[in-house]
Amino acid sequence: MVFCWRDELLLSTPLILRQQLEAHSEPLARKAAGSSRRMIWRAQPRNALSTHHNRLELEEEIVMLLLITGASGAGKSTARVGTDRLLSDEIDAVELGHLGPIPPIPTTAWRQEMAEAAVRRAITLEAQGRHLLVAGDPIAAGEILAAPSAAKIDIAICLLDADSAAQTDRLRKRNEPEEYLVHHVAFADWMRHHATDPTHMPEVITTNGWESMQWDRWTELKSDDPRWAMTIIDTSKVLPEDVAEQVAQWCSDARHGSAPVFRKGWYYRDPA
Repeated sequence: MVFCWRDELLLSTPLILRQQLEAHSEPLARKAAGSSRRMIWRAQPRNALSTHHNRLELEEEIVMLLLITGASGAGKSTARVGTDRLLSDEIDAVELGHLGPIPPIPTTAWRQEMAEAAVRRAITLEAQGRHLLVAGDPIAAGEILAAPSAAKIDIAICLLDADSAAQTDRLRKRNEPEEYLVHHVAFADWMRHHATDPTHMPEVITTNGWESMQWDRWTELKSDDPRWAMTIIDTSKVLPEDVAEQVAQWCSDARHGSAPVFRKGWYYRDPA
């Protein structure tokens, strides 16, 4: 295992991950275009008009857990701070470190146990009519959805994605060791594929995971299951303040049903 410390979290990445990712690499746009059933919502600028066949406009706002995820260098922590400033009256914005102590050597299992803590916090806030925004940690979609209590709350997920050039440039500016960069890029590539295909290398997060995780909620899905749907924001060439605005807009879209949301019991519903 190669351990890469960033985002106040120890990422454990199998040594074979980069080679496997390179062997299975496929541009995201080509992946999306090849499936007529895949539900992908690309975030639009605040003033842009957009439509999507699988969005549902709701008269009442949904109280939910909002997860901003992405690899190191994607802009998660910056987005959390900026979005919290824009939406502080409506949401509570946290990182995992705000929900409990960080152990001397954080592990994949610790991250997943803390994902459950975030879900429980969201459930508590739901009773108060407030949303929980979790941003700053590379919690994969499959981890938050497999948290034991995740069936009790609606969850919307947004992946912040940056191309390898932008990602490595940002990591170098914060003095990330050169030998770790290739692993961060590999993990970003995995998260990019995971956002659109639940069958893509699930062992990256299930191996050495927390024993209470409910992986069977999604590990049996087909690659083109339309229920596996989340928003992707490309931060490669976007200023931090603009990313925060796009994330704030996504928060509003999700809460009002115009962006993908994993509703309570989503995995029991007919995928047709």
